[in-house]
Amino acid sequence: MTVLLVLLLTALFHSDTEIGQRVFPVLLKENLKLTSFDISKSYRLNDNEFILIGKNRKQTSENEGHRLLYLSRDSLEKSFTIKYLSKPKGEAYVYNPYFFKLNDELVIVAEEGFEFMSGIDIYRLRNEKVDFLGYIPVSGDERNSIVDKMKIKKEADNYSISFEGRIEYEAGTDNLIDGKTLKVIIDQGGLKINKGN
Repeated sequence: MTVLLVLLLTALFHSDTEIGQRVFPVLLKENLKLTSFDISKSYRLNDNEFILIGKNRKQTSENEGHRLLYLSRDSLEKSFTIKYLSKPKGEAYVYNPYFFKLNDELVIVAEEGFEFMSGIDIYRLRNEKVDFLGYIPVSGDERNSIVDKMKIKKEADNYSISFEGRIEYEAGTDNLIDGKTLKVIIDQGGLKINKGN
């Protein structure tokens, strides 16, 4: 009877919700060299995978600014290849990646900034494949980094991102709100922002 009760209680209170844990991949002292890109940051995830931030060497109006690149080792070629290249970020001065570990994937939050931080791009790295999940126009209350004020949760294939403290929604607008009122859901239909009251 006791074992049955324990199993029943475990089933009732068991949650499939995962909370992303911030991790710190190795930031290389010397950036990797690529023929077509000037690399400003190189992160080694493991011996076979790297996340880079760089700009095309040939800048054009359609191809201007920082990009996130994902490199992995091609087992057939025994060399590294670019498996993902984000859209360029235009005139942003910085593009800083932060990493959150979930069971079988890595969520990458790339924060863009001009004179101030202005928003975050959300990427997912799973099974050597990067997907862009969406953009959120937020910064800290002094237009500083938002990353320490956010929490990422995953349930099944859906994500929720919540915030705490005072934050600015839509950078440069002086629209300061209580972070608890801003809810972000990412599901099969894409990224949805609910500003609350």
